[in-house]
Amino acid sequence: MEREKFIEHFRKSTELLVDFTKQHCYNDFVENYLFIVKANGSDFHDGLNEFEKKNLKILNRYAKKVLAFDQVVELLHRENQVPLWINMSIYESKSNATIFELICSRRLRPDEKLFYKAVKYPPFNVKVPIPPDVAINSDLLRNGIGEKFDVNWRKRLLDKQKHINILEKLRRIFTNKNK
Repeated sequence: MEREKFIEHFRKSTELLVDFTKQHCYNDFVENYLFIVKANGSDFHDGLNEFEKKNLKILNRYAKKVLAFDQVVELLHRENQVPLWINMSIYESKSNATIFELICSRRLRPDEKLFYKAVKYPPFNVKVPIPPDVAINSDLLRNGIGEKFDVNWRKRLLDKQKHINILEKLRRIFTNKNK
């Protein structure tokens, strides 16, 4: 895929995702867009060629970093090849930034090998992850009468899990010292 086309698809997918997310979430989304990019797995598999393995090593180095739009383009557009698919969602809405999460295929392909029929702006798939408590009432959601939810639910859940892990580590340390 030509660089300019990739940039256009990335911009349009970003706009589409914000509009789509606004339909389901009550948050405000400021136009300072930042991105977290992750591969759909950090390890190699037999289906990856040497170019893709080299690219995966680079992707893994950026997995926990927050990047600007241009940095994402540099990271994902390689020799006119891009990830076969990129699942894109809004991860966090803050007062000073909207943070997107991009989960990418580890496989790279030229433009003609992307899934054009499946998505509007390949390789980007826009998604709004639904929190578990809303998913339980999925019939209401399907009928369009579900309430809007907080887009930050995944961030809060991850923060809570980190906090629990830290407390568990401290408990183990003190339990082992008292033995």
